[in-house]
Amino acid sequence: MRVSFITLSVSDVKQSQAFYQAFLQLDPVRVGAEHVFFNLEGTVLALFGAQAMAQEIGAPSPGAGSVALS
Repeated sequence: MRVSFITLSVSDVKQSQAFYQAFLQLDPVRVGAEHVFFNLEGTVLALFGAQAMAQEIGAPSPGAGSVALS
């Protein structure tokens, strides 16, 4: 089995993008207002704004420190 797509819900997309670029030296391959994608040598790391993601999947708005796995 191979993981090809990892999605993280983040409270601040721009701040998270800056972190991954500065500390992990990743360059984004796609950037939008509520998302950013990074290529991890064959695996995509996708960061989505928490509110936008909750709306997209029909989940309640996330609270501070909440964790959801599916």
